[in-house]
Amino acid sequence: YCRELHALCSLPQEDVDAFFRSHEVMGQERINTREDEDRVVDWYRVLNHFCALGSVEKMYIAPVLDASLGNVENQKLFECGMARSLHAGPGKVLLDLGCGKGRVAHEVATFSGARVVGLNYDMSQVDSAMQFAR
Repeated sequence: YCRELHALCSLPQEDVDAFFRSHEVMGQERINTREDEDRVVDWYRVLNHFCALGSVEKMYIAPVLDASLGNVENQKLFECGMARSLHAGPGKVLLDLGCGKGRVAHEVATFSGARVVGLNYDMSQVDSAMQFAR
């Protein structure tokens, strides 16, 4: 928590300004240009720090598979079910497009024994995923 708060408070002003400018693109129905793509990266570069403050590591709300459990536990159930449906296991390689911080990939790899390769547009998220996997 403290590390993310420090990172958020230490963001360069240009990153903060780019984050606010990126909201124009995030409201569009589709991304049309390279500049739009760059603004999406600007948006996630800051949003990820906010999410980490609230322990939001995975950017989705899981379907309720077990009503007695919370979202994080239901995410794990969903991800394990996904790994089973993909027949993931030792010796298999999965590709996670848009892996973000790699938390889903890590859960699937841990559960199944498969190797999961992540691909993401924002290198700061890839760096976070690699640190988390170690």
